[in-house]
Amino acid sequence: AIWYPQSAFCNPHAFVMAAAELARLGGAEIVEGAPVSRLIVCEGKAVGVETEDGRTIEGDAVVLAAGSWTPALARQAGVRLLMQPAKGYHRDVAMEGAELRTACIFGEANMVCTPMDGFVRLAGTLEFSGMNGAVRPRRLEMLSEQAGRYLASRVVGPARSEWMGLRPCTPDGLPAIGWAPNVGGVFIATGHAMLGLSQGPATGEIVAECVVEGGTDIDLAPMRPDRF
Repeated sequence: AIWYPQSAFCNPHAFVMAAAELARLGGAEIVEGAPVSRLIVCEGKAVGVETEDGRTIEGDAVVLAAGSWTPALARQAGVRLLMQPAKGYHRDVAMEGAELRTACIFGEANMVCTPMDGFVRLAGTLEFSGMNGAVRPRRLEMLSEQAGRYLASRVVGPARSEWMGLRPCTPDGLPAIGWAPNVGGVFIATGHAMLGLSQGPATGEIVAECVVEGGTDIDLAPMRPDRF
């Protein structure tokens, strides 16, 4: 085994909720339950978006950071964003036996076991099956089986919760970050695959620098959204 003393883990949901609260305190307005259906473009520049319920939200720039749903919006800005959704699963379970005190990555099984608040999260798999919400129960069962192979503790009782998400994956493994070349005012930030939690905050800083301050010192050429 290899121990990484500088590594860390967290509860992703708690992290996102805390980030959202900080954004609100900083003056951001978060609109939930209103998927964006259309970019509003005027004279070659994006000036806002329209939501599925017909609401119009105007702005000086539009940031497309919708994960696996980004390509459909990017096409409206003339960008052919090559990206595939890769399903990842997690199962939250109670475990009995030796206490798990830190997150463990099992490379052979391509899964991670993370101690949470009162339960253990078993996560992994990489399934390319398109943009859909179909859940394969066998994938979830495999997580419990693999955990039993590596951990001294064992899964007890039914799963507390089960989940599936679509990771946005690009052909070269790099995210897509940068301005759309054909429509002004559209900044794209997506494609972080399995590293969204760790790379997302840094990408957020890049977005802020480019959109608000006019540029960044980081070379974004290798991550151009239209590089393919």
